Order: sequence, then C-alpha cells, then structure tokens
Amino acid sequence: MKTALMIPLFFLCLNPGGIILSPEILIYESLDEVLRDYQGPCLLVFFSTSCQVCWEDLFDMRYFVQKNRIEVKLCGISREPLKELQIFIEKYSIDFPVVNDLKGILYKKFQVDLEPFKLILIKESVLYRDSYYDNKATNQVRIKKVLMRFENKLFESIWDQMRSSGFLVS
Repeated sequence: MKTALMIPLFFLCLNPGGIILSPEILIYESLDEVLRDYQGPCLLVFFSTSCQVCWEDLFDMRYFVQKNRIEVKLCGISREPLKELQIFIEKYSIDFPVVNDLKGILYKKFQVDLEPFKLILIKESVLYRDSYYDNKATNQVRIKKVLMRFENKLFESIWDQMRSSGFLVS
C-alpha cells in the first residue's frame, strides 16, 4: 500500500501543478500552433467537456473523417480549464489536437456562442459553419456533404477551383 502511494507522490513532487502529462495528449494554446505548417482544410469542433451532445458531435466527426479517409485536420476547441480538458482527453483517448481557448479568443473570432459548433477553415477563410437556425441533424448532413469533397485527396483541385472562381482571395 505504501509503495503504491509513493509513486504518485514522487511525480507530484516533480510536477508541482499536480498534472502528469502523457506524451499522447495534444493540447495547444492557439490554433496557430496547430496549423503552423499545415495548408489544407481544418475541421474545428467547438465543444464543452460537460456537454454530452458535444461529445457525440466530436466523436461522430472523428469517426466520419477517419472512416471516409477525408484529408482534413480535425481540431477540438474548448474553453474548459486545462485540468478538466486533460482528464477528458485521457478518458476518451482523443488522438487529435485540442486548443485550450480559455480566454475565448477563437469563440469571438468565429462568432461561436454555443457548443457544439463546427466550422471548416481553409487557411483564414471559413468554408463552412453550422447554422444556429438549423437543427443538429440538418447541420450534420450539410457538413458531411462538404467534408466528402475532401475525400481521396481531392483538396488540391477543389482549392484551385475555389481560387479561380473568386471564392477565395489569395
């Protein structure tokens, strides 16, 4: 019994914050860190660790992207305290980057008021955003149609079409 207590106490001494980070946890302070060298589309899922509907949305998007092998970077955005976020990520084996937006900078930038909320970015341009006026099922159908455009590495041709049509400004 004493030995079992000694190991966690030893780690607490090494890490005064009391939080032991495993190397698999990918928590970032800003979206810029996540997208530093990435040029492709990014699916942002705004969520709360206390909202079960948010979890379902987050896990559904992860499953959909992986199942269909869609070339998009999935990133969770949450304004939860770091410790709660770490516990959630470990408990549910989150294997994609999560931005700890404690100050709500991304929430303000993208005008997100409620979670869950999803949007797709290409560089600084918003390609898709959920509608607060539609129900969850309608938003799910809409975002999945948009995401299917990125299936099988079609991103480059879509990007070129969007740029040539004037949809995006270079």
